[in-house]
Amino acid sequence: MVDLAPLRFLVVALTGWLQSRQDAAVAYVVEGNRTLRAQLTGRRLCLTADQRRRLAVLAHRLGRAPLRAVATIVTPDTLLRWHRQLVPRTWTHAQRQPGRAAV
Repeated sequence: MVDLAPLRFLVVALTGWLQSRQDAAVAYVVEGNRTLRAQLTGRRLCLTADQRRRLAVLAHRLGRAPLRAVATIVTPDTLLRWHRQLVPRTWTHAQRQPGRAAV
């Protein structure tokens, strides 16, 4: 008899991965809808830095290719640029002094 445990594990792992990608897409769309509803009173969307940051974090998790299908507020490039600008990095680099190195 053939042991199907490794195949079951592979199917469960693949299903979990696909579910997490779908959850990221849904979270992005929900946040986008919440943002749009808050801005419906005006003609032009004026997003706060916090709204941009939240959208950027969710967009970064989703990735560029799937984001093209669901991003309706702004372009995927804008969302990923916001992520680079608004989300602080977890590492810092030492500031180097300009000019020639000390001898």
